[in-house]
Formats: sequence, structure tokens, C-alpha cells
Amino acid sequence: GPGTYKVRLDIIDRASGSLFFNKLRYTVDLLDFQQPFIESPEVAVAGEEISFNGSGSYLPGYRVLDHVWVFGEGTRMQGESVKHTFNKPGEYSINMGMTLKSESNGIIHKTGVSKKIIVLNNAQERTSWLARKHSRAVRDLHMTCKPVNEE
Repeated sequence: GPGTYKVRLDIIDRASGSLFFNKLRYTVDLLDFQQPFIESPEVAVAGEEISFNGSGSYLPGYRVLDHVWVFGEGTRMQGESVKHTFNKPGEYSINMGMTLKSESNGIIHKTGVSKKIIVLNNAQERTSWLARKHSRAVRDLHMTCKPVNEE
């Protein structure tokens, strides 16, 4: 997450496990993205209640006046955090609109964000979907992180 981190590149003696040499040392500041954000699962089961939360939105300089949620099947709700149940499987686009007030000049501004969610028939389908996603992620990681040949 965002914050200030100290990064070090240390050379370690393999035989003893002790620090041999410190090659590099520096500080990195990671900033948060200034954007609205929907916290929710990306996959769910039809008939189960799902939580949607907009409190993770990071919009410095603005006060949030209102959240409006529009679910892909026509339902609308208000509030920073809402719960919704999809009755049919499918892919839905969740939209969260926000009304903001500038802290510097008082101007009202509207913004929003969308997120897709996949709703499946049952928990077994969800488990299979998550397993396939995990397998793809592991495969992609192995393709990008190849070991260096040791001498």
C-alpha cells in the first residue's frame, strides 16, 4: 500500500548466511491513486448477499456528499456501503457515482467508477473459477520470473 519504504540490496554469504556487503540503499515513497474505488468480490454466487464498499476511494481535497450505486440489472441504492443480491448468474457492471464538494472552493463535482462482477450458479462453480484464476496467475508469474543460472 501507500507509504514510505526503505529498500536495501544486500549481498549475503551463502555459507554463513551473514551480511557480506550492502550494495544499495534508498527510500521510496509510494502514493495512493487519487480515484474512486469499489471494494467487492470479483466473483459471487446467485442468491447470496454481496457487500459493496466505496470507503476506499482516495480523493484528497474533496468531501464526499453522496454515493449512488447502480447494479447491472437496474437496481439503485445510496450509501457508502451497500449490500446487494443478484438472482441470476451472469456478468454485471457495477457503477458507483459520487457527489463531491471541493474543500478549497466549495464547487460540487460528480465522479464515478465501474467494476465488473461475475455471478455464478453455485459455490462449486465459484471454487472452480477461483482455482483457474489462481493457476493462471501462478503460470504468468513463472513466465515472468525465471531463475538466474547459478555458478
